[in-house]
Amino acid sequence: MSSLNVEAEAQMETELADELNNSLKTGFPLSSDYESVEVLLISWKDADDPEIAQEVENLRFFFENTWNFPATPVTIPPIRSQGALQSTLSQFIFNYKESKASLLIVYYAGHGDANPQEMKAIWAQYVLQNFWF
Repeated sequence: MSSLNVEAEAQMETELADELNNSLKTGFPLSSDYESVEVLLISWKDADDPEIAQEVENLRFFFENTWNFPATPVTIPPIRSQGALQSTLSQFIFNYKESKASLLIVYYAGHGDANPQEMKAIWAQYVLQNFWF
């Protein structure tokens, strides 16, 4: 491939990215009617997918630098995980500014499934295989 083609392709990609960003800005203004917004990014401490840590970091960067929303990453420990998660969520809810104009965003990066008998969600550190059978 000639350098002219590479340069032309790079220019097209740049123009496409600029056009997309401009469209998003008009369709999704980077402002908020909320008085306060807090983001909690949850993942497992010893996740089986090495890309999860980078995914969480990318989201933290996005929320903080694009939207100016404070984002807090937390990890669920493999031992006493339910109690640790409940404590983290309780503290997150307790600390927010109580107002109809508050928004809490909780993002979970991990595995999960639904328990059809109990109609409950199950969050898991590893892929669940034939969990309910």
